[in-house]
Amino acid sequence: MKILHTSDWHLGRTLHAHSLLEDHKDALNQVLKELSNDYDAIIISGDIYDRAVPPQEAVTLFSSFLKEISKQKIQAIIIPGNHDSPERLGFADIILDEAGIHFRCNYSRLNNAVTIKDKKGYEVDIFALPFVEKNIIKEKFDNNNITDHIICYSKST
Repeated sequence: MKILHTSDWHLGRTLHAHSLLEDHKDALNQVLKELSNDYDAIIISGDIYDRAVPPQEAVTLFSSFLKEISKQKIQAIIIPGNHDSPERLGFADIILDEAGIHFRCNYSRLNNAVTIKDKKGYEVDIFALPFVEKNIIKEKFDNNNITDHIICYSKST
């Protein structure tokens, strides 16, 4: 089974008032070229966008990328990072699951594995954990003893 793992794309970023959109297009084209080498899935681990409300061009670029991998029948598992808005990123997560695009932005879906099956019939379950927001975890697990990220990971499950 071949799975490509990436992270920290920061689509929509500017550097010294210069848009990196063309650079991002080139980078995503390179990822698409690599995925054509018989991959079963891609994992995108956070910071898809550079800010919680990304520019429209960045959203369009990411949407086009997802369309291409969907055409190639490559599964995608995507989680938000600290630069992403989980609510915005995962707005259509349940519908997109059917297309093989699996957003895991909501803590209520932590137990929903994404099952990837390769061409030989082997399967693997992937459990994706979005960026941990300490206050949200405190509230979700009704635990005021959570004081940092280490405790979030070790005592909240």
